[in-house]
Amino acid sequence: MKKIIISTLLLVAGIFSIDAQVFNASAPQRLGNVKGSLALVSADGKFIVTNTERGLEKVDAATGATQFIAAAPDSYNFAISPDGKTIAYNRAHIGSDKLRRVSLETVDVASGKNTTVVKATRELNSGVSLTGNTLTAVADGKIKTKALGKAAKVSAPMVSINYGHLDLTRNGKTVHLDPLGEGSYLWPSISPDGKRILFRLVGEGVYTCNLEGSDVRLVTKKLSLPVWAGNDAILGVVTTDDSQRILTSRLMAVSLKDGARQQLTPDSMLPMGPSCNADGTLAAFYDGDGSLYTIKLRKL
Repeated sequence: MKKIIISTLLLVAGIFSIDAQVFNASAPQRLGNVKGSLALVSADGKFIVTNTERGLEKVDAATGATQFIAAAPDSYNFAISPDGKTIAYNRAHIGSDKLRRVSLETVDVASGKNTTVVKATRELNSGVSLTGNTLTAVADGKIKTKALGKAAKVSAPMVSINYGHLDLTRNGKTVHLDPLGEGSYLWPSISPDGKRILFRLVGEGVYTCNLEGSDVRLVTKKLSLPVWAGNDAILGVVTTDDSQRILTSRLMAVSLKDGARQQLTPDSMLPMGPSCNADGTLAAFYDGDGSLYTIKLRKL
């Protein structure tokens, strides 16, 4: 009965717009002058990685000072290692056979040195784990791991997308988790404390579940690009479009405790690509023109 009550409360929050405070949040602050299509916050919140016309750039979260890292054409699905020294990403390749393949690569933040971890393949799951400074990925049905500097001996669980399935990799095995059955799953991630999975099921909404795929809880119906903001809240965007371009976008925070929703950006902005550091104290996003912004968050 308790589970039903919680799920019903979150269902109400997902359907109706509940305006409340989730955080004590600052107004969005422009960060430096760089413009890009990425705003990925490091785990410690000290810097943000963005992807500009030049390539990957590191932006100091306090001063806005930038450091060019490396060119990374046709790259996406970026992730930063917990120690902040390595960036992992996918890169798209079109072969002579006109088929699209994807590689998994890393770049050293200090030196800009690029390393190919998984060569271009048509069977690379979307999503990697960098927990414990061990990179874990699934390619061609096999688990690939790579130590990044001083790495933990045991790789942590990871979630990824494989042809619409939500896959869980743990203890050397990968299985289709699919907590809500067959469908098209997007944007999975594991909470900072490693206890729950966040995901979106296309046409249904944003949910969390435990690592076994049970205790599924609806968070909200209309939210895109969901990310963890600590262990008790998530961030994401609510958008409208005309089928060709985004017309409006709002950065929202949603509490996992009571379903409260808080709009963090004014209607005049067009926030995209939200990210947050591990303890949920610094959020970042890029606006419609590529400008970077940060928001300081504090628990109530």
